[in-house]
Amino acid sequence: MTGVEQAAQAEQRVQPVDERVGSLVAGRYLVERLIGRGGMATVYEAADQQLPRRVALKIFKPELADGDDMRRHEAEVALLASLNHPGLVTLYDASTTEDGGAVLILELVQGDDLRQTMDDRPLPGEEVAVIGAAVADALSYSHDRGIVHRDVKPGNILVPAHDGTDTAPRAKLADFGIARLVDETRVTATGAVLGTAHYLSPEQAVGGEVGAASDMYSLGLVLLEALTGERTFPGTGVESAAARLARDPFLPPDMSPEWNGLIRALTAREPGDRPTAREAAERLRSIASIPAFRPVDESLDATRVLPALATAATEVMNADEPTAAMSRPGAGDATRAPDRAAGIPSDRRSRIDARIEVLKTRPIAVAVTILAAIALVLVGYGASTAIASLVFADAPPAEPAYPAVEGVLGEHLEQLQRSVAP
Repeated sequence: MTGVEQAAQAEQRVQPVDERVGSLVAGRYLVERLIGRGGMATVYEAADQQLPRRVALKIFKPELADGDDMRRHEAEVALLASLNHPGLVTLYDASTTEDGGAVLILELVQGDDLRQTMDDRPLPGEEVAVIGAAVADALSYSHDRGIVHRDVKPGNILVPAHDGTDTAPRAKLADFGIARLVDETRVTATGAVLGTAHYLSPEQAVGGEVGAASDMYSLGLVLLEALTGERTFPGTGVESAAARLARDPFLPPDMSPEWNGLIRALTAREPGDRPTAREAAERLRSIASIPAFRPVDESLDATRVLPALATAATEVMNADEPTAAMSRPGAGDATRAPDRAAGIPSDRRSRIDARIEVLKTRPIAVAVTILAAIALVLVGYGASTAIASLVFADAPPAEPAYPAVEGVLGEHLEQLQRSVAP
């Protein structure tokens, strides 16, 4: 068996098998392959036998919708078929199958839906903004005509394949107005839900009135999931629906302020606090070039060690030189004195040397001079004490405290102290 034959067999095994493949629907559309199955309908790719085009057939389950429903909602079908916007999957026609089931003939979009795209990876902020703006534009167009989608979710947002050079829309919103064509009473009786639990608005979760603001809440959850790669309200349908009634969506702390503000506004619990689709589209286009999350500079360490700065009192020694032992200071230490005096000017150094010589040759005169200076200080101190005793007669005179001095000088100081004592 050749490699080509093996590949063909592998493709046949992967391709889903359906009894409608190869059959003619509504006498006009030849079913070629199964695209996917949902809770309400099955979607096929088919070839139009009257016009040279390929279409998508959405065939509803008989218990949810039949040919009578299509005829009863003929006005709604005509309204949906009249919608013409690049961000919407075009509805060509509505018909019935041979067994009486309801079928919609839709534009065929080549590419994946947003669910398949997000399963691979979180999307860059620019790509999310471009896709979100296209969806918001489509919602704005339909809201202006009184049509609410009610089931905005990744699986209903188609991302057409493109090569980067074409001008085709980056996203198309599918299944618009299905709620207008399906009997809601019968849907509830069969346990189906018009709207996916993970993307329901709070008013949808409690069965309240649903308007255009409900679509905006769902779009906010879709954008947040596309940015983070995580579903905002996980869990079972009941858990997910109840969670949004108890808390707001969690936004990553590193999300940029522009994206944070938009997602917060779209997912406000009160419908009146949410922006319109037109406002959301404008904001998404304005932040398309802004990163969704603040970049982290991985080249920076968490803690940087700064180098120590050398001061004037610090001398960097050569590591190769041995450490010299310091000599003990003494009278014969002739090596350090020149170092200390190296910075003194020569004239000042000569005056200092002269004064030192006087101290050596005339010790008695120097001692007498010192004693005279001390005596003047003591006499001045005694006089101030006497004056203070006159001013503050009631206070006992304080005993002056003199420093202790030993030797002959100390004896002279004691005599002076007694002579000035009151």
